[in-house]
Amino acid sequence: SRGLGLAMPEAFVRRGWHVTGTVRGNRRTALHDLQDRQGEAVEIAELDITRIEDITALHDKLAGRRFDMLFVNAGTTNANPEETIGAISTEEFIRVLRGLFDSARSGPFTHRGDFYQIHDFQLKPGPVDVPGRVQPEIFEGGNSTAARRVAGTVTDWYLSNGKDFDGFTEQYL
Repeated sequence: SRGLGLAMPEAFVRRGWHVTGTVRGNRRTALHDLQDRQGEAVEIAELDITRIEDITALHDKLAGRRFDMLFVNAGTTNANPEETIGAISTEEFIRVLRGLFDSARSGPFTHRGDFYQIHDFQLKPGPVDVPGRVQPEIFEGGNSTAARRVAGTVTDWYLSNGKDFDGFTEQYL
């Protein structure tokens, strides 16, 4: 609802797209201001991605609808403010996302990880079936060593950002 979570919906609405955005909690955000200006082109749902009941409620609300893009840009915080954000596992999140995508074809998905617990969940409807593509492609961005490792392990594409040619050469060669 701010940063990329606001800039991308603004750009999509300018192109005539319908945008469904999520916000954590019930406080008013800049995404609500965009909805006020754009009307039905912007739909907002409350969602805390760490709460399975929120995910289930959003699933039920959106059941039967198809989306051209899913962009996950969720800010995360730890229950213990003394912990670093590095304790949150992007790799586990992406493995869960892939499992959910696959569940539409292969049946209920269960995952018991360090950060996510999912029991017998099946995504319906599933991603649109595109010939030659097993499931939606997943992109990873970031310049850290951890981001590059995750991208090389569990994503389809890696996006490097903010580097000129010399910076790119220094990082990768």
